[in-house]
Amino acid sequence: MSKFTVKARFEIGAAKSYNSATAVDITNDNITIANHGFKTGQNVGISVTSGTITTGLTATTAYYVIQVDASTIALATSRANAFAGTKVN
Repeated sequence: MSKFTVKARFEIGAAKSYNSATAVDITNDNITIANHGFKTGQNVGISVTSGTITTGLTATTAYYVIQVDASTIALATSRANAFAGTKVN
């Protein structure tokens, strides 16, 4: 089981954690984080708190949120891609 944290960059706020074994939907390239509070285009980083990082993501890379709904996000490689809905897969 791997655990990760999504934290907004350049903002003050609580990090949001997820378990890659249960929260990552590899079919739709989504991550479920209850009441995440992230907005589309928001710059975030991923850090590994245990285990190995989800395939396709890198801990030292800046990602941009695609807000799917209040409890689901996807990640993009740029702000423009986030607004276009182009997900990292």
